Amino acid sequence: MSERIARLLVVVLLLGHVVGNGVWLAQDTYPLVYDQAHHYSRSVKTYYILTHSYMPLVSWEPVRRVTAFMDAEMPWLLYGTTQAFDGVIALFRILHVGAKHPVAVYVATAPFYAVTGFTPDAACAVNGAIFLAILLAATYGLAKTLAEQSALEAVRARGPLAGLLAALLVSVYPMIFSQGRTFMLDLGLTAMTALAMRALVVNPTFDDRRVAKWLGVVLGLGTLTKEVFPIYVAGPLLWVFWRIWRERQGDAERWRVRFAHVRLCLYVTCGVAAVWVLPHLPGMVKNFIGVGVTAGAEYGVPPWHTLAGATFYLLAVPKEQTTLLLIVLLLAVLWRYLTSGVPGKAVIALWLLLPYLFFTALSFKDPRFTMPCLPALAVVTALGLAAIRGAALRWALVTATVLLAAAQFVVVSWDVGAGGEKIAVPGTRG
Repeated sequence: MSERIARLLVVVLLLGHVVGNGVWLAQDTYPLVYDQAHHYSRSVKTYYILTHSYMPLVSWEPVRRVTAFMDAEMPWLLYGTTQAFDGVIALFRILHVGAKHPVAVYVATAPFYAVTGFTPDAACAVNGAIFLAILLAATYGLAKTLAEQSALEAVRARGPLAGLLAALLVSVYPMIFSQGRTFMLDLGLTAMTALAMRALVVNPTFDDRRVAKWLGVVLGLGTLTKEVFPIYVAGPLLWVFWRIWRERQGDAERWRVRFAHVRLCLYVTCGVAAVWVLPHLPGMVKNFIGVGVTAGAEYGVPPWHTLAGATFYLLAVPKEQTTLLLIVLLLAVLWRYLTSGVPGKAVIALWLLLPYLFFTALSFKDPRFTMPCLPALAVVTALGLAAIRGAALRWALVTATVLLAAAQFVVVSWDVGAGGEKIAVPGTRG
């Protein structure tokens, strides 16, 4: 399969999801509730700030007295003066729109309301379209890059196929596509995590200064998407940093260049993330203590030292995040992935392991908390399928996977064959 065809099919896949989400939202009658309503209202408030940012300056009494004559005699000068401050005013007001969570999702969705309107359905559709696009592109690129870095020539030639399969699989995980039909931060968090992993595997040795800089931007924006973002990327980053540090006894000049690029990446990350994190750090700590440490008992969540608590997120994978059939497919091709010669196995393993341990240790648990790990499962499955040696068997499994994915998407979305009983879709409003 050529790369051009694979990319075209990813675009078709995205458009299919956008249309499917539109149909689903048009049929859905449930309102946004709880966190969904909170994030939606913050997004609408951001849109209002972007379109009315000059109002506080103009209506402030000292400014009104000074500019009273300008309003009548030179309105163009008043307009130009206030417009100069619009961006600054909007920036500082938007940074405080979300006192509990960062504001990147609100800022990303708000400008589109000028075209789509800001009804709940429009907001959910915009949120789903933006971050599904990022997620599919990042997952495609991640699987394709890993396949093309394989030690086996046959696997390298199937990079576009691996990327396409990974994008397809991640898009039909029920928790993923259901989050594209509501207004939460988790789809954006998952998309930014996959994008960060994509940037990391492109430049694992930090030889490329430009890629290191852009990785820093992605890491900073990921932190501005949701404050727990560092948990998902910390393991892979620390692994890569440790490998670079271990090579300091070799080529000293090359190591200094790599280490300088690592510092640049971290400086950019801190610079981007600091605009929200620094003024809200006390609130972040308070929220973490309240939700992560003490809230579990109130909601009846099993503690980490029990069997139910230790396996909470493991059991959530087939029950709420993916499906049992897709997990069976993953296990069936896992050996082919492990012997495919692709690099980055430690990165994938730490991407899965560290968040699992961290969120298992917390008092409060929710299957959404490990949702950003799902692209890793899709990538492993896709690489395993692409590494199958027999062409007939490989294409038979690929065809079966595509049919299974399409059937699962329709059945879970519209309860086809449910016998009148509602199928619970994680993260939806009904």
